[in-house]
Amino acid sequence: MYTVSLSKSRLSPAQQLILLGFGIDTVLQQYFVPEEKLRRILAVLADILHRLRTARVAVAELQSVVGKLQALLLAVPCVGTFLVAAHRALSAADRAVVLPSEVLHDFRDLLLLRRWTRLSKWRLELHTALRMETDASGHGWGAILYAGGTPLTAAGLFNQDEAALNILVKEALAVTKAITNPGLHGPPGQHSVGPVHRQRDRAVHPAEGQHQLRDHAQDRAGAAQVAAR
Repeated sequence: MYTVSLSKSRLSPAQQLILLGFGIDTVLQQYFVPEEKLRRILAVLADILHRLRTARVAVAELQSVVGKLQALLLAVPCVGTFLVAAHRALSAADRAVVLPSEVLHDFRDLLLLRRWTRLSKWRLELHTALRMETDASGHGWGAILYAGGTPLTAAGLFNQDEAALNILVKEALAVTKAITNPGLHGPPGQHSVGPVHRQRDRAVHPAEGQHQLRDHAQDRAGAAQVAAR
């Protein structure tokens, strides 16, 4: 059984609302950080910067302020750029940490959030369904990617070391090769084929391809002998 908290509810329509610590503006299509919340976070950040002149900062305290700043990503997407060095410092710290100069520089820049003007609109959530099928044989692999429109196809041969692997490993290898194959990243209808001979848009079996190459080489050798005479 659930009870609605009237003190946390708004019973009349509104175009701007504070919900779960963030502001929502349906006219400007923006999330924003309420001024009081931003003021508290920046006050903690300023205090850390002041105390760093004479003392270390406890890891737990630094984790707390980094976590609070990280939580602003919804409304201030750029904030993550200024936390990379801090995360790196935390990963190497024990109980207390002396922050390197790059972290101090980033934290000082974050104080400019006082003048944040909420210029970023919320990001639309667009979902695209992709389906990929792969297969492997003793000699090669193939893949088809369905992403709407004409399917994308790719195929290739295993090298000597790969061909000697167990078929289960080659099935997994086919997935890796398909994901990294440039042909599956191109426009619809594009086909990318590795070192597999193609004839009339049909993949030729490796053994058949070897026979064709051998016959072609014999024909060229014969023609060269005739020319020599």
